[in-house]
Amino acid sequence: MAQDDDKMQRLERALSEAHRHRSEPALGPAWLRSVMWDVRRASSEESRPNGGFVVEQQVWRAAALAAAVALVLTFSLVVLSWTGLGESPE
Repeated sequence: MAQDDDKMQRLERALSEAHRHRSEPALGPAWLRSVMWDVRRASSEESRPNGGFVVEQQVWRAAALAAAVALVLTFSLVVLSWTGLGESPE
């Protein structure tokens, strides 16, 4: 067990030392332009309407139109069948 503890302490020391001596990345103007371009692109994509949403709107509009046509046809059929029952074919 003492040997495992010693290995763990050496590993922790080595990782701590490596962390302390790490170099910072150089962030120049090109990197800044790249980041700002990504931010602008992402914000413009959020403001654009989703293509799936437009299709979904069209589907619901077509469904409403089909329901209205079915209602008119049903009403017409009912009215025509009632007026046809009172008349006798000659």
